[in-house]
Amino acid sequence: MKKLISRWEKGFTLIEIMLVMVIISVILYMSMGYLQQQTRNVKIDKSSAQMQQILNAGLAYYVNNGEWPAGGDSLACLQGTGAAGCLTSYLPVTMNNPFGGVYSAAISNTNFSVSLAIPASLNVTGKAVAKMIAGRLPLASVDASGLVVTSYINIPAQSLNNSTSINFAGLYHQGACVPAPICPADQNGNPMEPKVIVTPVSVSGLNDPSPSTNVYPISSFSSYATALTADSGSPPACENATNSPACPTVNTGASYWRVCLQVISEYGDVSKTNPGWGEHVTVAAFTRCAPTNEVSGSDFSVYGN
Repeated sequence: MKKLISRWEKGFTLIEIMLVMVIISVILYMSMGYLQQQTRNVKIDKSSAQMQQILNAGLAYYVNNGEWPAGGDSLACLQGTGAAGCLTSYLPVTMNNPFGGVYSAAISNTNFSVSLAIPASLNVTGKAVAKMIAGRLPLASVDASGLVVTSYINIPAQSLNNSTSINFAGLYHQGACVPAPICPADQNGNPMEPKVIVTPVSVSGLNDPSPSTNVYPISSFSSYATALTADSGSPPACENATNSPACPTVNTGASYWRVCLQVISEYGDVSKTNPGWGEHVTVAAFTRCAPTNEVSGSDFSVYGN
């Protein structure tokens, strides 16, 4: 009696096995392509985020210092490892570029830029990657090779918009030192000029030097600031002052004005040699940065002409 053998008992044919292998190969190929695309997207995301982080650090440095980070290597300066004046860290010391290269930063009078070079080995894919990174950053562009992405930021608008506004305000006694602001350059690269405005806040009547107890009413008073020093030395003393305190020297290169009061009483022009009188008067000082082309108005002496 013959035994009937089913198809399944005969096994798979060579064509069926090859068909299965082709299907598996297609699935593996598609999976590898998807994984490569996801890996590339992760690198694009990380690169654009790191470049934006560097731009933000440069912006923070400018707001705090009134200038772009320099010291020969702007990126090292932002990492706190650059030359003198770059001691504050705005970025982590290690920033791993996902494409295996390094970021580079550059400065000019008006902007700060960061660049990333995509490896040439990526060829056509690298050019597409560069365009995708540039599309995620402000004021970004790709160079002629198609592999170098550069993104820029300009001088903070706030610094320029507030250049004619008050930069700092404080209350002082007679003869105190007022720090000058660190002024940025304008968009033409011209340095702005530090200015100070002083006004009396509190002035009291004057006693005669001991042992007299006479009190003389004040006839008039005014306030002014002495000339701005170009370095950390002390500015000129106030009029009628036999001595003046030295200004702080903690910040190398800091500049100061000295605020003064001129008080006239029935006793006469009050001198600082009168014991303690300067401790009981108060002057308000306001500092600002003036653009180089600011309109100054009439000359102060025009009234006497």
